[in-house]
Amino acid sequence: MLLLRYGHHMTNVIWTSRSQIEDFERCPRLCYWRYHYNGIGLEGHGIQLEAEMGTAIHTGIEVLLQGYSVDTAVHDATVYINLAIAKDPTPPHLLTDNRRFEYEEAIPLVEACVRGWALARLPRIVTTGKCLSIEREHPIKFTLEGGQVVGLQTRPDIVWQRTADNAVFIRNIKTCKVVDDKFRQQWKIDMQTLSEPLAVEQTGVQVSGVIVEGVAKGKKLDFPASALADLAGKYYHNNPLIYGWHKEAEPPLTREDWCIAPHSKILRADMSWCEAWQVRPGDELVGFDQELGSKQWPKLRKAYVTATTTLKKPSLLLMTDQGEVTCSVDHLWPVRRYHGKLHKHPWSIAYQWVEAGKLKLGEKIPFLGRPWEVDTSWEAGYVSGLLDGEGSIHSGVTFYQNPGIVLDSFLDLMSKYNIHVLVNPHKTGFKGSKGRCMQVRILGGTHAGMRMLGLFRPKRLLRGSSLWEGRRVTGAQRTCATIRRIELLGDEQDLVGIETTTGTMVVNGLLSHNSHRYEWTDLSGQHRRLGKGYRKVPVWRAYPGGVAAWINHVWGEDASAFDDLFVELEPILRSDYEIERWKRQTLPQIQQREIAALSIKVMQDAGDPMHTAEPALDEYFPMHTSSGNCIWPRRCTYWSLCHGTAAADPLGSGEFQPRVPHHPVPVEEP
Repeated sequence: MLLLRYGHHMTNVIWTSRSQIEDFERCPRLCYWRYHYNGIGLEGHGIQLEAEMGTAIHTGIEVLLQGYSVDTAVHDATVYINLAIAKDPTPPHLLTDNRRFEYEEAIPLVEACVRGWALARLPRIVTTGKCLSIEREHPIKFTLEGGQVVGLQTRPDIVWQRTADNAVFIRNIKTCKVVDDKFRQQWKIDMQTLSEPLAVEQTGVQVSGVIVEGVAKGKKLDFPASALADLAGKYYHNNPLIYGWHKEAEPPLTREDWCIAPHSKILRADMSWCEAWQVRPGDELVGFDQELGSKQWPKLRKAYVTATTTLKKPSLLLMTDQGEVTCSVDHLWPVRRYHGKLHKHPWSIAYQWVEAGKLKLGEKIPFLGRPWEVDTSWEAGYVSGLLDGEGSIHSGVTFYQNPGIVLDSFLDLMSKYNIHVLVNPHKTGFKGSKGRCMQVRILGGTHAGMRMLGLFRPKRLLRGSSLWEGRRVTGAQRTCATIRRIELLGDEQDLVGIETTTGTMVVNGLLSHNSHRYEWTDLSGQHRRLGKGYRKVPVWRAYPGGVAAWINHVWGEDASAFDDLFVELEPILRSDYEIERWKRQTLPQIQQREIAALSIKVMQDAGDPMHTAEPALDEYFPMHTSSGNCIWPRRCTYWSLCHGTAAADPLGSGEFQPRVPHHPVPVEEP
């Protein structure tokens, strides 16, 4: 059996961790320097600020789950991040302005994430279940062929039991820039959702899944030149919990609402239309991707209503060749315009957001189709039953039927409702149809299919959104409403504001922005603010009472601002096949690299210079340098060891120090 020496202790178990395995997958040479050099590994003298902020936020959340107050949790979290910043060996007077501001921002950002999580997530967790353990070590051992034992160190954030059915879940808190589609999808195949349930289940607890919670710190952007003098050009986390829009003599983040008339028709996700005044938070609407910038239509998306409001504002009547709509003067519409900055061609055409008051006659707004009314007649019920029984949705709505009275009746009703169809023999037919089955395709694309489902409301076909969600309306289906007349309305009008998760919706058939937003990005990529005189400012500097008072204000005025920052994903439960496959791929590899690392250490202990170990390093710990791996998204901490001269004496170079393990290594009896 292989015996490895860790310090003064002999062990017959090879201990590893998820971070070590992930680093090896990213770059084997990185894994060597970080975990294996001289038997313990190296770390830089500097600090990884984003990682330290994540640990600080975890610290605060852990304190909250232990039953302490929010202020205590914030204290512990901010103490941690302050101590981490203090480890930076760079003298304060040599710090760059950007780095100095990053350190200043990190403290209120950690506080905001802890306070925000306490408001948005903590009550649900403690009222619907109980924590069985918090940040507890759960080591697990695997025995390989030949008897070698590999130990995996795991530390789930929370082991939590749901009150309703006593099901046990692992809850993992993940800090990130934004909770986007990549973040949502990656955990379904991540090692952590596989290894941690294994470790917890060895204690006799059956795990029903892993629940990942995202805590979004915000994308890193740079302040525009128009920002406050000491902020212009600096990088910041775009997070509404620490930045607000401020105008002199006004409190930060005076909300700007872009509104529509109460009787405007809004398209719901169930293919029905309702008036704007009837929309309530939680409703599901048809929206679309907010990011424009090309001549293609954006993709349709399901949108959830997060807030509604009513108010009076200066308004105008927008009349097009497809209908009319009343909206506030500053309401945003997607319009096709020429713009020289978007493409190489000096006059490229693309969609961009334009305020209603700045629209011009003849401009075009994407138009999905005229609103329809639900048909409750006997004929509509007959069509609904036929579609539920013999209809399907692929790229559109399709109906299958053998020639006869039922098919004839269906075609007659399609003609009555002015629905165009294409009838062809079905290529393969169905069992029992004797090759006579006819396929009836509804022509007119996505909108025609949506209208058909909305008119007749077949329950089975309405259950999903595959007909339209994630689809881009193209080709002959892509129509636009041309602006014919714009009429300013004299007095301030009663209007309705609607906010959605996509930032968009469909109003009277027109693609529209949702009704209020703090900021947006225009066609050229420039960040726009609310209006003349507004500037984005740090609330920890400008708002009375600082971050705590600001977060309480936002929570009371617009709790939906928290929805994209604190997100719970659906539970993930990996299969037995995935577990066994992971063991086959991972465990033997761990043994092989430990043997290689031990061989290199024996050479070092014998006094051989580091360059004599290069052949073994190249064979077992090769450098992965493709696709800018060493420099993107930032230069690797160990760059000078691989591409410089520090490898000759890493500790003597002054750049590195022995690594401090994050997990305690169990001491095995010899």
